Amino acid sequence: NNFVRGYDATQCATGTTAMVRTSVAMQVVAFPGANEVDVHSNTFEASAGSGGCSAIGLWLQAMAGATPGPHGVFRNDIFHAAGCGGGMNFVVREDSALADPRIFEHDDLDPTGGPVLYMDEGATSLTSAAMVDTATGGSGTLSVDPLFVAFPANMHIQAGSMCIGAGTPTGAPPVDFDLAPRDPVTPDNGADEI
Repeated sequence: NNFVRGYDATQCATGTTAMVRTSVAMQVVAFPGANEVDVHSNTFEASAGSGGCSAIGLWLQAMAGATPGPHGVFRNDIFHAAGCGGGMNFVVREDSALADPRIFEHDDLDPTGGPVLYMDEGATSLTSAAMVDTATGGSGTLSVDPLFVAFPANMHIQAGSMCIGAGTPTGAPPVDFDLAPRDPVTPDNGADEI
């Protein structure tokens, strides 16, 4: 139930080494042990500037010695990464097999701006929602423009969005970001229930 933004385009400016070169909305690093994150019903946005900056909606990594995966639960989220001029955009970037998610389902990987949809294990670019579901063992993945009301100022979804009713009720919070009740059978993707 959160709206999460990485650095914006002005913070990823060109011409200075002091500036941030990568906008990351969420970074998850697997460590040794059995603990994992449970990320549910959020909207993540990473937009970078021009001149070689990169944008990553979800970055899955593993430290040396991490317990073999998969790790982490990701459900009903919207991930967006765009805005680079000359750099690379990844909606989801998974660096190795140790960083595989345990559950990845009913998430929207926003294709707006032509990012790499899902970089699997740091080597294979997955270009469709069906390929992501096959690689992650998940289901219900979308790759659609979520139709934000006024991106990036207002990232609520609007009528006509394919994210409406596309979520799973498993583990879904009962209310959304605005404390509006979520549909108990077919909740929406992202932080907003329309």
